[in-house]
Amino acid sequence: TLIKNGTHQVNARLAPVNGGKYVLKLRKQRYLCKACGTTCGATSSNLLFNHTLTPAVHQAVMELAKDSLTATEIAKLLGISDASVSRIINEHAQRPYRLKELPTQLCFDEFRSANHHMSFICCAALAHHLVTTLPGRLTTQI
Repeated sequence: TLIKNGTHQVNARLAPVNGGKYVLKLRKQRYLCKACGTTCGATSSNLLFNHTLTPAVHQAVMELAKDSLTATEIAKLLGISDASVSRIINEHAQRPYRLKELPTQLCFDEFRSANHHMSFICCAALAHHLVTTLPGRLTTQI
């Protein structure tokens, strides 16, 4: 029950090649369902759903982020906004494992670490899971 219902042009950003910025102008076919009256569009393997940045741009952002470039520098190199760079990095970055709640009983021990700074180590008293803390971070190991 689908009939053609016009087209929609999408401007997709491609990964830069030799410093050049390229845009793929893609016309997508729109369809109308006679039964329910809703519309839908054709999909492309070159684009993610509701995105104008191709997967190649996402990959280029992550490669440049691994080289410790700032979001502003990556945005200038790829010709996208720094907000898009931050969003892509946050989507693909793996966050460290964290406990949803701390155990009811903990054992602590403090020690002098590098440069005579004080640090501490703690573990769950009943389960004996190691919960280590470095200055400003709480991580868990089993």
